[in-house]
Amino acid sequence: MIAGTIEQLSAHFKPEIVAPILNFIQRQDFNSLPSGKHPVANGIFAIVIKTNSRDLKGQQFEAHRQNLDLHYLVSGKEVLGFTNGPALHISTPYDSAGDYLLYHPPQNYSLLGLTEKQFALFYPEDAHCAQGHLQEENSLVKVVFKIPISLVKSASPQKSTVEAIKINPIANLEEAIPILWDHDQKNQKINFPNSFPHLELFEKNIRPEHASGSAASFLIYEQADASGQEKLVGSLILRIKENPYRRKKFGEIWYIYLEPECRGKGYGKKLLEFADEYFKKQGCSYAFAGIAAHNPASNLLFEKAGYSKTRFILEKEY
Repeated sequence: MIAGTIEQLSAHFKPEIVAPILNFIQRQDFNSLPSGKHPVANGIFAIVIKTNSRDLKGQQFEAHRQNLDLHYLVSGKEVLGFTNGPALHISTPYDSAGDYLLYHPPQNYSLLGLTEKQFALFYPEDAHCAQGHLQEENSLVKVVFKIPISLVKSASPQKSTVEAIKINPIANLEEAIPILWDHDQKNQKINFPNSFPHLELFEKNIRPEHASGSAASFLIYEQADASGQEKLVGSLILRIKENPYRRKKFGEIWYIYLEPECRGKGYGKKLLEFADEYFKKQGCSYAFAGIAAHNPASNLLFEKAGYSKTRFILEKEY
């Protein structure tokens, strides 16, 4: 699953996919355009939907095999549910003519909120349910673009100029603190938009952890093929702790950050694989991570890496 504003679509597909979709959106008067199926170009077609939002609880989830599902919200507010399809129980077997299969309502799934001019892209493994609302029903106008997987494969971007990422341990914490502080503020805006990061408290938390040897920090660099120049794109802090009840040592992904333009490239997966190897070498029995409930992309990343939800942390404001 990938989400963002429609202007960011070109970061994920070649022009022969992006241009027809953007042209379709720009030239339409959606108030007068009838609901239903409309041809776009290159095998892509659009389904215009005008409806009211609904409660997602108890709804079946769907998935597709021949097409990617690009949900674009024209007006209103929408909540979509999504989870890993292969882990669910099928209620309606795959229909090749309609290109869909249905799953029984899952007990647990992630939520993604869309506002106007935002999109959500679902791949075949992404079971999803659309047109939802959190609290109140509202009217929706949206377009679901069906993008043939065969077109995506034939028009996949040329080999990226980015060959790999490098994960470098931080040798001098004091020199790296301004970078980690900058990344922490960006993380807070994404995960806890109502928080107020404080540099002094940030330093007070991070210094003792490193001084004791329980925490290790890393900077993430992207290396280009042509120039060979490295670009700083993220950071990672891992912490080793001990659970007095289990009497086992465990690893904690205390902090992980990637610049927005680097998301969706598989870097997050590589960072979690790196963390696994680091924790195993330190003799950890298991790994732990805390994730904001309203960050569905992060939730999905960790679930695909083998993490499962073991507890919920509840908050109440006064």
